[in-house]
Amino acid sequence: MANIPIEFFGGKIAGDTLDNVIYDLTQKTRGLDKFIDSTIEKNGGFILQKLKLRLWNKGIGGDGLKLINSESKGKKWRQKYAMWKKRMGYRSSPVNLRLTGAFWDSMKVFSRKGIVTIKASDEKTPLLIRKFGENILTLTDEEQLWVVRTIVEPAVTEFLGL
Repeated sequence: MANIPIEFFGGKIAGDTLDNVIYDLTQKTRGLDKFIDSTIEKNGGFILQKLKLRLWNKGIGGDGLKLINSESKGKKWRQKYAMWKKRMGYRSSPVNLRLTGAFWDSMKVFSRKGIVTIKASDEKTPLLIRKFGENILTLTDEEQLWVVRTIVEPAVTEFLGL
């Protein structure tokens, strides 16, 4: 490539050539994917807090729809179950997937190449996914945007020295 000084983001980079700028950018971005994954996982508690507050306050999944038990035994059973939960001192509405707290406590955030997944290791997890769907462990579009704006963007800006 030619050794011609270039303008970069509207300002002249003294003595830099396109080769140098490209080289510098590739050096700065080396390891960025692992850095983003690490940043997301380090902030997993904040991310899970968003998901748990949504479940607790609204009873909706990551798809934005109200959680409904696909294996429900009917309205009479649901009413009896709600009464039992109240009697035991548990919250009965909305459906929030929290009874003992074991399912919630077992949730963890993972990120691979920027793809965020939430997994739970509690023994009830397969049953809850079967009853309520995979969306119990996903983020809404709004929550995903929050992760990008409040966690990823500031960290990447600092990582790149911008």
